[in-house]
Amino acid sequence: MADLEQKTMNDICESTDNNTAPKLPSQDTAAEETLWKKSMNRILVGITLTAITLNFGLLNYIFPTIGTMLLLFGFRALQHENKWFKRCFIISIIRTAYFFWMLIWNTTILHSTIYSSAMNTVLFIANLLLQFALFVCLWQGFLSIRQMLWMKPISHWMILKEIRNQLMMPKTFVSQASA
Repeated sequence: MADLEQKTMNDICESTDNNTAPKLPSQDTAAEETLWKKSMNRILVGITLTAITLNFGLLNYIFPTIGTMLLLFGFRALQHENKWFKRCFIISIIRTAYFFWMLIWNTTILHSTIYSSAMNTVLFIANLLLQFALFVCLWQGFLSIRQMLWMKPISHWMILKEIRNQLMMPKTFVSQASA
């Protein structure tokens, strides 16, 4: 009896029009979405951890180290999406190499004898510019993905308009509810 019901159900599913029944995404598509979500989580957590500075319990070394590695792994997974994510990956490699070089260099006594305060300032500004370039490339990568998905580009005015609408929405809702 169960075989007969299964066979009938299969015949019904096969006989339906292709346009009416929604198809499940393939396993490759599901894996890509999961990869995208994991990569974005790594990147966002990495940006957050590199921005946090806590000067106790060696957290000023641990958080940036974990954050730098998460950025590297996140952009490594996305480097084949477009040229902007590839640039983010290259910048992450440079920043990771710089970070670990300075981490090791700061543990030696040679650090204070060779580097002057002017050299530290130049390295700090270079790292800051790399961080800014990383954010610009990340933004351009998002815009490129958006264009690839045939979504219309967002202008700054549209973002401000959406923020204004979201801020005004509770007020109009309350005024309509009280009327």
